[in-house]
Amino acid sequence: MKTGFHLLLLCLWIILSSFGKKEDCAYAGSNISYIQSQTEKAIAATELKMSRYHAYKAINAVENSRKQMDSCGCKKAGDILMESLELLKRAAKAGSMRGGKILLYKSLELTLETKEAIKQHELFHISPYADELLQMDAGEIINDPAIKDTVAMQERIDRSLQGYKESLDLVVETVNCEEAFDFAEKIYKFSEQQLLRKDLSEAQQYYHYRTQLITSRAMTRLLDCAK
Repeated sequence: MKTGFHLLLLCLWIILSSFGKKEDCAYAGSNISYIQSQTEKAIAATELKMSRYHAYKAINAVENSRKQMDSCGCKKAGDILMESLELLKRAAKAGSMRGGKILLYKSLELTLETKEAIKQHELFHISPYADELLQMDAGEIINDPAIKDTVAMQERIDRSLQGYKESLDLVVETVNCEEAFDFAEKIYKFSEQQLLRKDLSEAQQYYHYRTQLITSRAMTRLLDCAK
């Protein structure tokens, strides 16, 4: 029960922290779409004055998104966006349409890379916590080379995951439906990604398979709010 309680606390902590980041990432992603739109308008402009106007709007949007980008925690996206910002500044000061558009095209390419980096970050940013959560009970088992018997290994992993199952059940019963579903879905996708790896042992494969199955069953209880 003590381990199960600790797992529940960790579940709830992950939910509260991850959803704050989720909102910041969503805001940052929305800003990136606006930056993309303004950059495209700057490229499409037929007059240097209008091209600069939209470039400056894109620059302001980048500056305004810094705080949310930092809170989101996606360093890769932030670094790419800063490269894009420098190109936008140079484009806004360009003395010709041709020179400015070359810089704008490069900036747009980086902006699209930033958007993709945020999407990937939103999908996987919970994975280190999920890994810690899941391996709290099973870590020694899945890495124990002394366990040779398949049935014994599976039984021990099943027992080790019982605490996770009980904690997840409590999350389903006590946490806001949409938030609980989103949390469970992230763990499900994390296990799914792990199962694609070619370097997993038999115990590790079974561990992530069972984790995914337990999580899937919890998700079916939340389907109404996921529609």
